[in-house]
Order: sequence, then C-alpha cells, then structure tokens
Amino acid sequence: MEKVIDLNFSAIATEWELLLQYNKLRNQLVHSSEKRKITKELEESVKKINGVEIIKNEFGTEFFFANIFALTDLRNIIEKILDHLNFEKSNSKTE
Repeated sequence: MEKVIDLNFSAIATEWELLLQYNKLRNQLVHSSEKRKITKELEESVKKINGVEIIKNEFGTEFFFANIFALTDLRNIIEKILDHLNFEKSNSKTE
C-alpha cells in the first residue's frame, strides 16, 4: 500500500508489525488441526502478544489466552491503524 497508493506507514510500523503477529496466531487457530500447538516460528510471534501465554508440556509447545489483554490490545491496534489510514486518506484529498 505504501508503493501503490502512496500511504505512509512509518507512523504505525509498530502496530502493523503486531497485527502481523496476531495474523500468524489467527492462521494457526483457523487452519491447523492442532490449534493450540505452535511451531518455533509461531512461538516467537506469540511472545510479542500481550495476554497470550506459552506452556511447554509432554504434548509440545502450546499457547493459551491468559487474560483479556490480547483482545483489547488487538482492538486498540486495529483502531490506531484505521485512524491513521483515515488521516492519510483525508490528507491526500487536500493535496
């Protein structure tokens, strides 16, 4: 989107990166038959998400939602990204 429609993502780079981590977790939940088991790559992503805990047991490495923070953080991230996109869109109309 930066190249094609000339949007500046630098102001929301952190939020965008976190959204990508949530997307990896979402893909695991939706597309895997072993929904709570995680790979080493996914483990690194899950560590970045507030409110999601990792446990290692005899079944492998799994994750669980320890509290509501994962959902509230996700909502706040999406809200900030959408606000930024709306701001960028509004500014591009005035130029």
